[in-house]
Amino acid sequence: ACILADELAYVHPSTAVFFGAHVTLFCETIYLFGNDDQQTRYLVPGLTGEIIGALATTEPSAGSYIGSMKTMAKKVSGGWVVKGTKQFITNGEIADHVIVFAQTDSLGGNKTLIALIVDTKSGGFEITKREKKIGIHASNTNSISLNDVFVSDENVLGEAGQGFKMVMRIFNHSRVTLTAGCVGLMRR
Repeated sequence: ACILADELAYVHPSTAVFFGAHVTLFCETIYLFGNDDQQTRYLVPGLTGEIIGALATTEPSAGSYIGSMKTMAKKVSGGWVVKGTKQFITNGEIADHVIVFAQTDSLGGNKTLIALIVDTKSGGFEITKREKKIGIHASNTNSISLNDVFVSDENVLGEAGQGFKMVMRIFNHSRVTLTAGCVGLMRR
């Protein structure tokens, strides 16, 4: 992944950013935390390019401290209903599926986060903004509104309450790949 990020950023930084969000955020999360069924449904087609993925943690009031996020996932029969807003989501408007991190308790914190695989065609899922950026224009960065989006139990990654540990592990891996992309850009 680092070699690819380095080489892609050398040639086209926007492609490296797309690659990083899809492979090291979406696909790697499914690889590390998905069950066999989730890996068959999302990882395999993600790696072959049949589907595009994204990961959504950042919110208007929650950046690097994700324990303060306000997006809520409420348990209902057969799944979860998600309501909230995410911003600065790479691949947001082109993704088929987005891994959304949300709180399961209104008091929030690190021990109440859940990771959900959300189909972008679900009712209530909406792209609300495309960010205007200084550079890397060919990489989409979006705001997302989740207005009572239903996510079935089969699309929960890991267990409710384990989301913080999951996202920290993913961020640690993706930061290395991002750094490799910066090396490629500097070489250029």
